[in-house]
Amino acid sequence: MSLNSADNTCTLSYCDFTYGGNSMTMIYISNSNVQINLDNITVENSENVGIYCNNSHNISLTNSIIRNNQSHGIYIENSSSNITMDNVTISYNGGNGIEASSESSFDLSSSSITHNNGYPYRMGAANLSNITSSNTFSDNGTNEFYLFGNLVSTLTMYDLDIPYIISGTMTVQDGDTLTVNAGSEIKFEQNSGMIVYGTIFANGTASEKICFTANSDVPSAGFWKNIKLVNIDQDCSFSYCDILYSGYSSDNVCLYLNSNSSNTVN
Repeated sequence: MSLNSADNTCTLSYCDFTYGGNSMTMIYISNSNVQINLDNITVENSENVGIYCNNSHNISLTNSIIRNNQSHGIYIENSSSNITMDNVTISYNGGNGIEASSESSFDLSSSSITHNNGYPYRMGAANLSNITSSNTFSDNGTNEFYLFGNLVSTLTMYDLDIPYIISGTMTVQDGDTLTVNAGSEIKFEQNSGMIVYGTIFANGTASEKICFTANSDVPSAGFWKNIKLVNIDQDCSFSYCDILYSGYSSDNVCLYLNSNSSNTVN
């Protein structure tokens, strides 16, 4: 089914879509700016992607099941935005549960992403802004959040019981705040890192430390770059954090501070 350049509200409810998708996807939503509501639908056994959103906005997916598709469960690309997913089960797909380009954004709540062959998520780091701990992620082929490092606005990295993987440089912009919750584990690919021009609060506890480390089974010193605070003018803090196997850069340090404000490292 193709919803291409729709110019009026579209609603699909209590529908089953099975054994299609031989060209690209079972449901294709493209170049649409009107409200599209998908409620109580099942999308399964596609030869390719389950649902494909391309340069589309204002999509609501609720109370639905996306499973047993040969590629990704949901693929979101080309600046698609204002996509909300609530109470959605995405499971047993041949690729990732959700694959999203760095320009796209969406909200996810009360949903379950399990038993997919790849990652539960593979997306731009900026997409994290509306993904909370109300969701369940388990038993995926690689049960980690894979994030392309890019510019991020104010967001919280929740402890989701699985690691975050950062590929590239995750950059917190001036005026924005990154909060890393206690218990979170953040792994960096080789030569990747984090630069903060805004504010960062990474405050663990004695029983739930925050860990910044290498994404490697056999890590070594200098595997990833570092966390760099540059020209910031707001307070930042790190407490009960482990920063391991970094220092791959000309700075040759794990945590680089260059600020005009007070910073706490505890």
